[in-house]
Amino acid sequence: MGGRPKGSINKDRRSLQDRAKALGVDPLDVLFMFAAGNNEALKDPNPITLDQRLRAASEAAQYLYAKRRATELSGPDGGPVEQIIQAAQEFQQMDRAALIQIVEEELVKLKGE
Repeated sequence: MGGRPKGSINKDRRSLQDRAKALGVDPLDVLFMFAAGNNEALKDPNPITLDQRLRAASEAAQYLYAKRRATELSGPDGGPVEQIIQAAQEFQQMDRAALIQIVEEELVKLKGE
């Protein structure tokens, strides 16, 4: 297999890094300064708005943390969560003797396994 070694930097990215270094600017540092509201370090007399700070923090976060994925909730065997809620409601309606009987039956099953 040919091509660049894994993890190596391509020419375009290297060029951008060299330009930033020549200017003495690290884009991530700039985002951090914006997020912190540090307009003095940015040599900007204008105050940094809350909206600008939030956007900078959001942009910087993607370089620091892995993106979180949505988590799907489901009941037993991938079924709907409503089954669990329905079962809880049924248990609430049972009297103490019926609940004890269910627990005892489950204990017998567990001992048999």
